[in-house]
Amino acid sequence: RFQPELLHVCHYHASILTRAWYRTLFEVATDRGLPIVQSHCVIGDPFLKGDTRHLVFCSEWSRTRSSVPGIPDSVISPGSPLDFFRAPRRNPSDTPIIGMVYRLAGDKIDLNTGPVLQAILKRSPRIRIVVVGDGPVRPALETAIGKEEGSERVQWLGNVPFNRLPEIHRSFDVEIAPVVADTFGSGSVHAISSGTPVVGYGVGAIPSILRHEASIALPRSSEDLAAKAISLVEDEDLHAEVHAMQASHIEANFDVTTMNRRYHELFDRIARDDSNRGSA
Repeated sequence: RFQPELLHVCHYHASILTRAWYRTLFEVATDRGLPIVQSHCVIGDPFLKGDTRHLVFCSEWSRTRSSVPGIPDSVISPGSPLDFFRAPRRNPSDTPIIGMVYRLAGDKIDLNTGPVLQAILKRSPRIRIVVVGDGPVRPALETAIGKEEGSERVQWLGNVPFNRLPEIHRSFDVEIAPVVADTFGSGSVHAISSGTPVVGYGVGAIPSILRHEASIALPRSSEDLAAKAISLVEDEDLHAEVHAMQASHIEANFDVTTMNRRYHELFDRIARDDSNRGSA
């Protein structure tokens, strides 16, 4: 009915059911002679079936980990509606808040986040912490933090509507990303666009977003992450310097219009190449 010139597939979830769906989709594309562009958005290997002409990775880290010899690839950062989030940076307040916005499901945030929150509470008695998100890890995290001195300075908001995220990100002085793995880190993108610098572990694609060495902590070192987050709260100049570097990168790469333009340019090139191949 639509006479497509190529198939674009986003490989976003790996399970028995989704792999069966991908397999069927790729078989149909192969039967119709359609070149395939695959966006690879999971930690793992691309789903290679049919005439895959190009792999698109969501970060340089993902490309380094999962590229396939012989298949051309590129990196196109996932787009976000930056106009929805965009706000100027604010100097840290006298009653600073360090925030964390993640699903608490164990895939990105696990129980090792507890020591980070504990270290922040112990290092700075004037800092409050707000955790946004929910999931199976939350009860154990709340229990562990509840035993700590200063636990009354931690607020758990649970899940919130997407349209509340800009105001929430803007209410924080610094955000933390104590993740065990992440392929592109949209939460950090939203925070930075909202005017809030982010400090996180140097894992996955997080360093490519956070950019500044003062915002990238040693993986699994809760003390290092806590120290770096508090340093930004206590040093206005460093806070401004880190956010400026992060925001410049976000604006250049993560706006949804930039993503769309880069994909359209890629699709046009693949379709032209396929047309030339067919007429040769």
